[in-house]
Amino acid sequence: MSLIEAPASEARRGSVGRLLLDPASVALVGVSNDEAKATGRPLAFLRRSGFSGTVYPINPNRSQVQGEPAWPALSALPEVPEHVFLMTPTDLVPGVVRDCVRLGVGAVTVLADGFSESGPAGAARTRQLQQLISGSATRLLGPSSLGVVNLRNGLILTANAVFGEPDPLVGDILAVSQSGSMIGALASQKAPGMFGALVMVGPSARYIDDGNYTGGFSEKQIGELLEFLEDNHMGWSAAMAPSIMGNPDRPELGEELTNSFCRTDPNIAKAFARVTFTSDNRADLPKVSVPTLILQCKEDIIASAEVGAFVHRQIPESKMIVLDATGHCPNLSAPKEVVSAIQSFV
Repeated sequence: MSLIEAPASEARRGSVGRLLLDPASVALVGVSNDEAKATGRPLAFLRRSGFSGTVYPINPNRSQVQGEPAWPALSALPEVPEHVFLMTPTDLVPGVVRDCVRLGVGAVTVLADGFSESGPAGAARTRQLQQLISGSATRLLGPSSLGVVNLRNGLILTANAVFGEPDPLVGDILAVSQSGSMIGALASQKAPGMFGALVMVGPSARYIDDGNYTGGFSEKQIGELLEFLEDNHMGWSAAMAPSIMGNPDRPELGEELTNSFCRTDPNIAKAFARVTFTSDNRADLPKVSVPTLILQCKEDIIASAEVGAFVHRQIPESKMIVLDATGHCPNLSAPKEVVSAIQSFV
């Protein structure tokens, strides 16, 4: 029987949302014994959060992981896990995904990078994953996914180090968005009552100048920027990232952003940039009905202080803080200031 013809299990008949965010069982493939490592954090987080589901650490090289019995492979488990968090090196990912499909795993999250963002070889690996799950009921989140979190049931299934901090809050959703930041405004209107507050870092409702409105760019400039990206994704990334970061005295930050841009699937980057730089969400701002914090850098070539002030004036319950920082990514260049401002707001 081929992989895509594997019989449906109870796990595979569950909804994707439940399998991702409320699974009865989780397998951590490639989990490390060192909880300080990215691949060791998920097990430590799940135990500290009190997740009530079954957790299966899988590491073929160890009989125990972080003091718990470890299993050598998915096929050795006493049941088919509903959600597999796959943390192996990139070259091992297809084989484990193949096993997941064969066993009938409902949801697979892949941490590894090295796929579509990594040139022709990576694109071939992405196509391989697509072929493996095609026709099956297995759903894949990733690659390059840090994982998923559901604070209400303790599912801290992520490699994100921030969840190592004590006592994460549970309650109304606080949506923090950076660069443009209109997704939070739109989401809060789409699902009223779900969001308790918004934080917008470097927001812009429209990047193109329009009459008396200053967005920071002419229509011609945006067109040229998008054309450059369309013609040469890697060149665009290398040229734009340091300017966007805006910290020439700290070149390592520009390099980090460049690498992040280069890892992005070019087709996704192009579509995202076109939507972002040509959208006009000015009319959506007065409809925001939850407390909103606007964090604005004192110098930002992408979203100037004038642009941030416009967003502030248009959102009824908003507060604006101008950070003593430069560039469009204070979450990278001034993280302490960003965290401090958010903490004082919430």
